[in-house]
Amino acid sequence: MRDVSLGDLANLYVYCVLVVYPDKTLESAYHGFADYLVRKEINPQYENFMEIYHAGQAAREASPLEQNVLLKAIGQPKLLSY
Repeated sequence: MRDVSLGDLANLYVYCVLVVYPDKTLESAYHGFADYLVRKEINPQYENFMEIYHAGQAAREASPLEQNVLLKAIGQPKLLSY
């Protein structure tokens, strides 16, 4: 299992919420995100899960302009290349 930074995990989840699963609930997007982590043998710290979830929630609640700014800042999440 690989350990990765909280920032990389949050970026990936925000990307999942806004790009990969835009029409799914946050919970469904989180399950898809978690499945990806398991498949790629990425080991997030348990205490970070709520912070990651809240990052996705904030992204989902942001205005379209704010969402575009977030996506430009994130770009292609580093964890997608694992």
